[in-house]
Amino acid sequence: MRVSCGVTLNVWDLSDEEEEKLYSLAEDGMIHLMKLLIQQKDLLELGISANIGRLGFTELANLLTHSESNIPSLKLCSELCNESAAILGTALATNKTLKKIQLSHRGRFEHGVEGWRGFSECLRSPLSALEELHIGSSSSLTFDCMREVLMALSRNRLLKRLWLNSSN
Repeated sequence: MRVSCGVTLNVWDLSDEEEEKLYSLAEDGMIHLMKLLIQQKDLLELGISANIGRLGFTELANLLTHSESNIPSLKLCSELCNESAAILGTALATNKTLKKIQLSHRGRFEHGVEGWRGFSECLRSPLSALEELHIGSSSSLTFDCMREVLMALSRNRLLKRLWLNSSN
């Protein structure tokens, strides 16, 4: 039986210091969670709605590149910086099972052209299985960023659905 898994971290009315501690806990939790998810052979979709930080993105990348991982769909709602976008793009470039990814922002979506160029490695890779990409952003999806994504698609033969959504 195939199942879906979701992780949500909701934060309301916390001080900056309390929020920082909570996100630090979320990063530690993500490390352990990703290691456990490697063993889940029947996972249909992974949904993460939490600011997981660089360590969380590194662990997510480890999950996506692990030889035992076979997750076909990822919904990710998190803060995304240039470095985390590149970590994710590099992992997806060699992932042969993830067919759908939905990216949206949670808090800051702080990457520009450099971040989208790093993420777009997965669109340039002949190894990537990605067929559907949804990108939603309230701030960073500028024309130049969208151009990076579209230029990466010039040799891509697998992507069948592309959704770019920005409130700019």
